[in-house]
Amino acid sequence: MNKTTVAIKQDIRRKVKRLASILDVSQGEVIERAVDMFENSVLSQLSQKKAMEKNSSPGKRDINKILEDATQKVWDRDPEVKALQEKLQSGPETIDDFILTNWNSGLE
Repeated sequence: MNKTTVAIKQDIRRKVKRLASILDVSQGEVIERAVDMFENSVLSQLSQKKAMEKNSSPGKRDINKILEDATQKVWDRDPEVKALQEKLQSGPETIDDFILTNWNSGLE
């Protein structure tokens, strides 16, 4: 076993200390368990991602390309639609605020 010093934020140090107290284990044990859990989570996510990539059919990618191309054609024909869609996708603005700002809704 090697010992090392690691700089961590004060709130994390308190959490580690509190968990060690609750579990009646050393702070090192708490960190070891946390790292093990995180490693398992990351490895699980990676294997799921690889499985999804392996199982994804070329047809799905073709559909996405077709939809992207269609969207681009609509945007090329109507820049106002493009601006509205981009605004809807980009901001934290509520739909009510968007309607009041961009459409003649009669709610002003």
